[in-house]
Amino acid sequence: MALSDTPKLLTVAEVHSKFLSSVSKQRVYQLSQEISPQYDRQCEPGQPRVVVRLGRQIRINEAGLIEFLENGGAALRGGWRSESDDA
Repeated sequence: MALSDTPKLLTVAEVHSKFLSSVSKQRVYQLSQEISPQYDRQCEPGQPRVVVRLGRQIRINEAGLIEFLENGGAALRGGWRSESDDA
């Protein structure tokens, strides 16, 4: 694999400034923890992982993140509710 073929790994701060500036940096960390196991299970072999952990450091694969966002992201836990819980 040539160096030019390696995926570009972004820090949480870079993801926050480039893609998700409408949410807090802490929320980007939370999303990285939620996205990783859920999305990686759905990926077919050969697809890029979105979140890469290097020890305690979190890096986000730019190509994987773009693909994840273009595919609509992750569903909310519990799904959408059309009625309130009180009804």
